[in-house]
Amino acid sequence: MRRPPRFIETVDDFLNYQRAAQRDQFLFALLIAETTFGLAIGGSFKCFSHLSIEERRTILEKLRTSNISLRRNIYAAFVNVSASTYYASDLTWPDLGYAGVSVDHAEILNQPPPIPWRPADPRPIEK
Repeated sequence: MRRPPRFIETVDDFLNYQRAAQRDQFLFALLIAETTFGLAIGGSFKCFSHLSIEERRTILEKLRTSNISLRRNIYAAFVNVSASTYYASDLTWPDLGYAGVSVDHAEILNQPPPIPWRPADPRPIEK
């Protein structure tokens, strides 16, 4: 894929709809990850965003395979945030074969089933 999703903008948009306490906790978690993962998990004094892609992959793999459930849960949380951002980005939809959100593209709703993005599902779409 040549078009990266707009990760920062998507996460910012998501955070704008959260309670202040949840937003602060999420941002604090990102700050901890940025400043401590390099040293605590990777053995480097660099911030996570300054590590090479390979160094980041190594740290994420250590989180994924850790004996400590908290580290595995942190890995799962990062995967969920990343995947949600990827699939929410309209820049990636053509690569996925997704025509877009039906409320933004009313013409999708005007087709009889099956519709292009649910070819095996004959159920009508709620309007």
